[in-house]
Formats: sequence, structure tokens, C-alpha cells
Amino acid sequence: MKSYKAQGIAVRSVKLREADKIITFLTTGGKVQAIAKGVRRINSRFSGRLEPGNDLDLVLVKGRSLDTVTQVQIKKVRPWLRTDLE
Repeated sequence: MKSYKAQGIAVRSVKLREADKIITFLTTGGKVQAIAKGVRRINSRFSGRLEPGNDLDLVLVKGRSLDTVTQVQIKKVRPWLRTDLE
């Protein structure tokens, strides 16, 4: 499994199964969609970090169709971006 680092902004999230989400990021290399496993659980360490509008440092693992988020660090929070997308 190959992992890589990326910097980007979380743009959109879609629920997947019971505890997972598909997150869309805008990175310097383009649009990336990745699965965040277990993010919808109460004790998840990723839950607040992967909200749309946050500027993030990511570590992702390549998958067949979607990548998987393994590490997230917040660089900048933009709460106004969640309410006013324009």
C-alpha cells in the first residue's frame, strides 16, 4: 500500500454505510475523493477535523477506486465557509 501526503480543503462529505464517510478534497494536485473509516462514531478522532471548509494536511493511502484517510492535521479553520459557500 502506497501512502502519500497532500494539502487541501475539505469540500464535501457523503455518508457511507454505518460509520464511514466519503470526503471530497481540493488539493494542489486536483480533486481527491477518500474514505474516512469510522468517522461517524462518537469516539472518532477524525470527526471534527474533516468538516467542510477546513484547510488540512492529509496522509492518504492509495486504493483501487478511492483513497483512505489515515492522518489529518488542521492548518486553518474557516467556519464562515460552511454557511456562505459563495
